Amino acid sequence: MSNKNLVILVLAGIVLMTGLFFFYRQEKISENNSVLNDVPAQNLTLEEVIEKADLKGSVLTKSEVESVLVGKWGSLDRNGYEIEFTKNGKMRESLSENSNEALWKLVDFEEGPNEVISTVLFSQNGVFLRQSLDEGKNHFYYKVVQADENRLILLYLHEGGILGFDRIR
Repeated sequence: MSNKNLVILVLAGIVLMTGLFFFYRQEKISENNSVLNDVPAQNLTLEEVIEKADLKGSVLTKSEVESVLVGKWGSLDRNGYEIEFTKNGKMRESLSENSNEALWKLVDFEEGPNEVISTVLFSQNGVFLRQSLDEGKNHFYYKVVQADENRLILLYLHEGGILGFDRIR
């Protein structure tokens, strides 16, 4: 076997192993990131996630979310990504060595995300988290899909990503 064929064979093996690693990792993430604790996230569209959240019981209120939101949360699918909410309306996102500070406020649809122009479809019922950066010049909105003592699920309205967190403290 020539050196050229050996190099090609080794590279093909590396590509195959990398693909298997990421496939296995995604399966584990999906398995641990059950959006509503009973339906795997990968089996739902964004609309179905919101619909199931709205059907799971009463719609969350601001006071219900606020009573459990304050604290530190760790991402379900992104190692090292943490978010902390304080009582005074400040929040800190951190990933490894990098961190970002902002202000947070719970709002209803009319108070905030109605200004978001997005292709994401979502229920207008319930509570939304407004993240304010740059001294309030930039706002980002999240639909609070689930919030309890141990789990926080948010739908990022600007791009449609689902963010899941477990309480750290």
